[in-house]
Amino acid sequence: MIENEALDPNTYTAANLFDDLRTGIWSEIPARTPVRVHRRNLQKTFVDKMIGLYQPSPATATLHNTDVPSLALNTLRQLRTDLTAAYNASNDAMSRSHYLDCLERIENVLEQNRRR
Repeated sequence: MIENEALDPNTYTAANLFDDLRTGIWSEIPARTPVRVHRRNLQKTFVDKMIGLYQPSPATATLHNTDVPSLALNTLRQLRTDLTAAYNASNDAMSRSHYLDCLERIENVLEQNRRR
């Protein structure tokens, strides 16, 4: 995708993909609806995958010098903002707990990065 973007500025970009995934997977936030169990599992997996893309393991070290970690970082920061607002606005106890858990995961990785 990133190579296609370099060739055609009108192509669907990796940034578009990351944004579409974030807004689709977290559609309960703007809708202000409770998050059901399967969606919570999907959303936690999304957070974990973004963290993994932001901090590539030795097995995926080839990603380190690409735009992927930058896009993942941006996604995590946007999601942190969205989750904070959702946590403060939600009346559903399970959704609030879920949002708080995801926020903690994101904060932990961002804090670790600040210490480096």
